[in-house]
Amino acid sequence: MNKSIIKNILILFTTIFMLGSSITGVNAAAFQNQKAQENTQSTIDSAFNYLETQMNEDSGIRWIDDTSSVPATIRIVLALAANHLPQEYLSASSGQLPIDFLANSGGAWVNQKESESPSFNVARAGQLLTAIAAANKNPRILVRTPLITSKKSTIDMIQQRVPMGKRQKRM
Repeated sequence: MNKSIIKNILILFTTIFMLGSSITGVNAAAFQNQKAQENTQSTIDSAFNYLETQMNEDSGIRWIDDTSSVPATIRIVLALAANHLPQEYLSASSGQLPIDFLANSGGAWVNQKESESPSFNVARAGQLLTAIAAANKNPRILVRTPLITSKKSTIDMIQQRVPMGKRQKRM
């Protein structure tokens, strides 16, 4: 037989063997590690309980000082979504949710209003839009605080940068 055919057959059998053993290993581990899973869930619950103590009246999450932090709040919104928890799981005493804080303050953060030379930051816009999508909210909530200084919304700005229908073919 040709060396390349033998090599391909060996790779195929190795892959099947490894896949089969990892699947049975995962199944066995699931039954054996139920206590570990319960401990993990308990730790996650404790973390969310702690984070609730770090929430300000404006529903933003504190980071280094007592002010609300957009990046920290983004991560909380993502953590809630990753744990299949509703955004209402954490709320400020005012009744506002972390996603409300992002809708109100995210625009200034994306436009880097805190810097000496404010400008639109695409990476920050991407982080903010990811959190909004994870919270299953409409990105148009950012119209309250436009992410760019003109009257266009973030979605309009991104569509201008990458027009729909003009995707390049992959080679």
